[in-house]
Amino acid sequence: MIYIPMFYPVWVGEGKGRLRKTDDTGCGRGWSLHIVAQREPSFRKNFSKRFIHVWIKGSPRTMLRCTIPALLAALISISSCSARSDCIVDNFQVKENFNQTRYAGKWYAFAKKDPEGLFLEKDIHADFKIENRTMIAKATGLVSLLPDWIVCAEMMGTFNNTANSAKFKLKYWGAAEYLQKGIDDHWIIDTDYDNYAITYTCRKLYENRTCADSYSFVFSRRPEGLTTESQRIVRKWQEHLCLAFKYKRVPQTGSCP
Repeated sequence: MIYIPMFYPVWVGEGKGRLRKTDDTGCGRGWSLHIVAQREPSFRKNFSKRFIHVWIKGSPRTMLRCTIPALLAALISISSCSARSDCIVDNFQVKENFNQTRYAGKWYAFAKKDPEGLFLEKDIHADFKIENRTMIAKATGLVSLLPDWIVCAEMMGTFNNTANSAKFKLKYWGAAEYLQKGIDDHWIIDTDYDNYAITYTCRKLYENRTCADSYSFVFSRRPEGLTTESQRIVRKWQEHLCLAFKYKRVPQTGSCP
């Protein structure tokens, strides 16, 4: 939304306006153009910082010279917003035509975003198999039960199919009684099958359909981690899931075979 009242002249090139970095431009972090009038401050402060304020006076040529840069900046901002996620879980994209057979095999956790409660911590790896057209998995990793009690734990999972090939109902349980069990929505957000995969689960929603409790894994086919190119792709998906900067690296030391 652009507001262009025509009252007082302010031109960016003359130092009467400025390009300011903000924490919130309506769709997350970004750049917001604020061309700020030096007169009538009481009028100016009645408008949200999310609008672009351009004060114009003069001939049609002057008006055109002033409005075009502002409109271009607005279009860039709108385009940037549309490329980002609105954080509503139902709108998250998943892998198209997900192929379970190609996904099967061993994956090593490269990074993870934890949910609330007990969760595998490091040396996490998972073996996926297909049985009777259903994907199953066994995950192994270190978990701290007490400050001085760290064990290699095994988790089992059955990925029940849904109408969407990349969305599953995951029934999971631990090999030991102290581990969690339950049923989660489990989504394959993206994978190239040979190098990387990123998964997502939301356990609880807010009323506005954004996620209140989620977890996510970034997997690699190699224990050494991801290539630079794969990390670049994964970062974009982390932003899409509204989870940028919320992941922790998962060390792979070989402690849990």
